[in-house]
Amino acid sequence: MSCPDHLHQECKVLPLQPHTQLITTQYLLASHLPGHPGQKHLDRPPPPRNMKKTALHYKDDLRHIAPVIDKPSLKKGLKTLHTSAVNKVKNSYKNNRILNAKPPEIHPEEKTLPRKVRCSLSQFRSGFSRKVNSYMNRLDPDTPNICPSCNLNPHDVPHLFNCPQNPTNLTTRDLWKKPKEVARFLQLDGNPVPD
Repeated sequence: MSCPDHLHQECKVLPLQPHTQLITTQYLLASHLPGHPGQKHLDRPPPPRNMKKTALHYKDDLRHIAPVIDKPSLKKGLKTLHTSAVNKVKNSYKNNRILNAKPPEIHPEEKTLPRKVRCSLSQFRSGFSRKVNSYMNRLDPDTPNICPSCNLNPHDVPHLFNCPQNPTNLTTRDLWKKPKEVARFLQLDGNPVPD
């Protein structure tokens, strides 16, 4: 049920199509190096019928890059293509369903948490956690979508941070900004979360 944009953001991976376009344009750029085997195809005329895009279809993507004459200029061009592709994808992401906005970067302290806790935090950030009755209600309509602590409806991720029976100064944004504190607050692991 998670949005593909959420999964790509969490994993810091480009979606398939932008990734393949990036690899193709990087190969095309490398073909400009003297002695590269692909260099002989650079000036080839377009095929009579456009049945499939070839690497040459992406020539226009290289116009803003300085000519490749040696390995340092190639490295700089590859970095420019990568940065451009990543920024384009990041700008195209939809808003996160929990924040109703673009999510911030995940704080690096999350890397110190156990894998199980990190997985749970990611599920909360997507809004689809088995620890939230709104999600469980979607899977099994017999599960009531009410908070077990205060009996309010709906029992979703924002409610966890606003439940009158479990007050906190943390917010949903802290799922990204303060993962250790949120993990302690949500009691995500039987073992204590390290300081």
